[in-house]
Amino acid sequence: MNPAKPSRLAAKPAGLIWKNFATSCPGSPCLIVVAVEINKNHNMSTTKKPTATDIVWFEIAADDTERARKFYRELFGWKIERFPGPHEYWRIDTGGAEAAPDGAIKKRKQPQEPVVNYFSVGSVAEQAKKVEQLGGKICMGKTAVPQMGYFAVCQDTEGNAFGLWENNPNAG
Repeated sequence: MNPAKPSRLAAKPAGLIWKNFATSCPGSPCLIVVAVEINKNHNMSTTKKPTATDIVWFEIAADDTERARKFYRELFGWKIERFPGPHEYWRIDTGGAEAAPDGAIKKRKQPQEPVVNYFSVGSVAEQAKKVEQLGGKICMGKTAVPQMGYFAVCQDTEGNAFGLWENNPNAG
């Protein structure tokens, strides 16, 4: 782990929210499980405000989460710790610069469930409209993550799933 980047996993989160969301896009996960740390001082990136289209979070689906954790831990030296809660969801600290994206390993729900990257945007609602105008689909509309922001899950014109993330500490 990069010593200049303090582990964001060391402190216990102030709270945790688990939500299950059904999506409506063919080929995308039929169920997305989102675990979010609730801590007013914790953002996906804490040293700089993400700029438009920065990747701020990623999720890796795995059939065997223990095997996947071992693989990525040994390959990249990532620190991976389980989120408390009923779902198998493991938070990844990539050990990069503070502004580098971190992510999660989660139990695969469907055979073709892809890696999903979440991109920082100024407004999830505005970008979601643009996705549709450009021929993409909204799989899950704008959804609040209390005290953190909003996200939506979309599908591009080639069938790839991706997420939009809007930082907003007033979300609720």
